[in-house]
Amino acid sequence: MRKYLCLSLIFVLLITLGQDTGMAIKNSEAGFCSEKYIVNKIGRYKNDKFIPVMIYQKTNFKGVVKFSGMGSLFLLNNTLSIITAEHIFNKENRNSFFFCKNVFTGEEYDIRKITMTGYELTNEPSDIMLLEIGKMKKIDYIFKEESENLSESNSDKSGKILTSLLSGQKVKIIGGAIAKEGRFKVKYLIIDYLAKTGESGTGFVDDENNIYIFKALVGINNNYNMGIVYGPLSF
Repeated sequence: MRKYLCLSLIFVLLITLGQDTGMAIKNSEAGFCSEKYIVNKIGRYKNDKFIPVMIYQKTNFKGVVKFSGMGSLFLLNNTLSIITAEHIFNKENRNSFFFCKNVFTGEEYDIRKITMTGYELTNEPSDIMLLEIGKMKKIDYIFKEESENLSESNSDKSGKILTSLLSGQKVKIIGGAIAKEGRFKVKYLIIDYLAKTGESGTGFVDDENNIYIFKALVGINNNYNMGIVYGPLSF
């Protein structure tokens, strides 16, 4: 597990990219210092379906809040929902209230519940989660903090371009990675993207408006920045 300053959360994965040597994947987790960084990244790109939001944990009734990560707000079956990274809801965020803030307007929305876990959404333990907007209720943590062994995949090296919902930055898919979790082999995509603290759960979209959820920072290999996303997802 890694530690960031400013009350950062912690999560470390191991990855092997065509080598036997492990490389640390650092999930971009939360901290008060990262909130300013996220705000500075807000761009002019506006998607017609997904709106980037900042997710906050409210730890008590006195209004003490902590920035937890990113998500994407959208309308699903006439219900305001958020798609984000499941690992945001780890033991550091257990049994707390949560709300989100529209990065463009500052409008706040209370989070009522977890609608579906990654497993329920994809039939595999993918690091994504669906939340529902509504009257704020306590949400307990569900994510199990375990190391994941990842290996490089030869798939998805077409150079497909994704767009960040937060900044409008164009990023390229440069490969695939497979996470072995028990009997499951979960497929992720590697994108040329340098992430920092607080970007877990950030949404990216392709030309068909499918969404991809940012999971982790890998590092740099062959002059590429490497981040991991799960997708495509269609709603």
